[in-house]
Amino acid sequence: MLEGGTKVISGSIAFSPDGATLVSASADRFGGTRGTVMLWDIESGKDLATLHGHTERIPDVAFSPDGTAIASALRDGTVKLWNVKTGENIHTYRGGGYSVAFSSDAKTLAAAGWRDIKLWEVATRKNISTIPIRGERINDLAFSPDSQVLAWGTGDQVKLRKHATKSLFGFMGRNTITLKGHTDEVQSVAFSPDGKVLASSVRAGTVKLWDTETGANITTLEGGGGPVMFSPDGRILASRGNVQEIKLWDLETQTDIMTLRGKAGAVFDLAFSPDGAILVSGEGFGTIKFWDVATGENIDILEGHTGIVFSVAFSPDGKTLASGSQDGTVLLWDLKRAADR
Repeated sequence: MLEGGTKVISGSIAFSPDGATLVSASADRFGGTRGTVMLWDIESGKDLATLHGHTERIPDVAFSPDGTAIASALRDGTVKLWNVKTGENIHTYRGGGYSVAFSSDAKTLAAAGWRDIKLWEVATRKNISTIPIRGERINDLAFSPDSQVLAWGTGDQVKLRKHATKSLFGFMGRNTITLKGHTDEVQSVAFSPDGKVLASSVRAGTVKLWDTETGANITTLEGGGGPVMFSPDGRILASRGNVQEIKLWDLETQTDIMTLRGKAGAVFDLAFSPDGAILVSGEGFGTIKFWDVATGENIDILEGHTGIVFSVAFSPDGKTLASGSQDGTVLLWDLKRAADR
């Protein structure tokens, strides 16, 4: 068990690309306004470093794909960049505050705030683009696997923006397009592993699939919402259904293949195992459930938290699961040992 003193897990958790380190975002107390970023050694479970300097709550943290840096978003409208080896605050960017994402080539950092999205070149720390946002705040943003497209949800719309001027949208050569069709606030966006499809979901009700080349709405999947995630092979999409349900869709046939029903509480986060065989859900009342993707069977329940499980994440090798909870702890689970119980 990884305990951050009296800290409460307030944002995301993420493994380093090599699976050796975990980063977590915490608040000083439930509903607290001061945040802390902590680094953990997976093998020993020890606290490697506490990254100080945050005067506000931290909604999001992200590892760079090369594993050398961490970005943390603060509610005060700044983003901090940290050196993983030394714990040094390399730079503080002005802008953002709600969500951060690195491009897959680790060259660009994007951050969403109330009024705009800012993009910085990581090597030079220069602002390379500022995208004004009018109206609703941004709940989620994501880069495509090839780093060429940035997607985000704002209000009831989804937007796609291309960075490469040689490959723009449509014959008019636009670099940004707006995808319309949702009737509620967009909560989550995710690219398929091949980057050809974008999924967007609202709090409850629908998930939409979009063609990332044309912006066309491929289909609307009824009954989904909340967190949305593609399986590693891109064949299955998972999202929350009703409060205590998880929906799985076959993307080739665009049909609902099963509904996973639990009794413990609402679903707050989802994660596929690296081989795509298992789906894990972080739920209310401190429970973590393991689902067989092929059969829909609930094959295991892990109990150890005493509060809502906000975040779940598999290590890259699939041997360890990390879970972050409202109770102020991050738990690391040895999945082989759990399976042998």
